Amino acid sequence: MNTTIRKTVTIPRNHRLRLDVAIPARVPAGEAEVVVVVSPVRRRRRPAALAALAGCLAASPLFSRDPLALQKELRDEWE
Repeated sequence: MNTTIRKTVTIPRNHRLRLDVAIPARVPAGEAEVVVVVSPVRRRRRPAALAALAGCLAASPLFSRDPLALQKELRDEWE
């Protein structure tokens, strides 16, 4: 029976890490092989607020054209 346990930790400057991990009760007591996989955690960028995007296309050459002509051109592409 393989059980995956994930724990996010911070690697200290001395690169010595002590793990205290609770093993689920469904894992039988006794000898077991433990494998440690180190995968750096990518920091997630906060999504930009929708309001921050307002007006960003105002200077776009595409959207400064006649809206009806642009719409017709896009529809013609679909055919």
